[in-house]
Amino acid sequence: MSNFTVKELQQNYLSKLNTYNYQVVSASSDSNKLELQIPPFPLPTHQQSNLAIFKLKEFWICDQGDVAAERPGGLITQDVSGFCVRFNGLGFRGTNFTNLSNKESPEYKTPLPTAEFMVINKYAALDRSATAQRSSIQANSGSDTLNQEVVCSNPSGTFISIEVFDLDDQNLIIPDGFYIAVRFEIEVLPNSISSGNVN
Repeated sequence: MSNFTVKELQQNYLSKLNTYNYQVVSASSDSNKLELQIPPFPLPTHQQSNLAIFKLKEFWICDQGDVAAERPGGLITQDVSGFCVRFNGLGFRGTNFTNLSNKESPEYKTPLPTAEFMVINKYAALDRSATAQRSSIQANSGSDTLNQEVVCSNPSGTFISIEVFDLDDQNLIIPDGFYIAVRFEIEVLPNSISSGNVN
């Protein structure tokens, strides 16, 4: 095994050692926010770190029903083409730019630093005829192939909230008979890296 391969494996091991994985779901209710607390990190070195990398991996709307009220877009004839997912409270460092919330304004061509992420619905569907007889309708919308990474403040013990908007019209999506599921990772950066000392 070459020295390069050993070093690469070591870096990957250290990355995994400093990474916390989260799978969270909302209650199936009329709440427009999924609120949770990132538990305090158990290791002192992780608690003392200044920065982390937030990694969005999966986003889903699950257990949708067969009536319009139980669909994210409020329609039974089509599904939402995508979602704008906003994470509040993570302290992003102004490096994530989108125009998801201001695309209707004259300045929409200028992306702004936000806490929002775009998720294209890989199962989006549209009936050519509203009277078409269905044999089935998908219960889940979202994507499991996300790889969006943004530097953030160390979120140990932080309360965060997640809001979801329709990518097409920016209307807030409020669960009604379905629930939201999110998988993300937080990799804590050693202070030696965040301070610029990598020797």
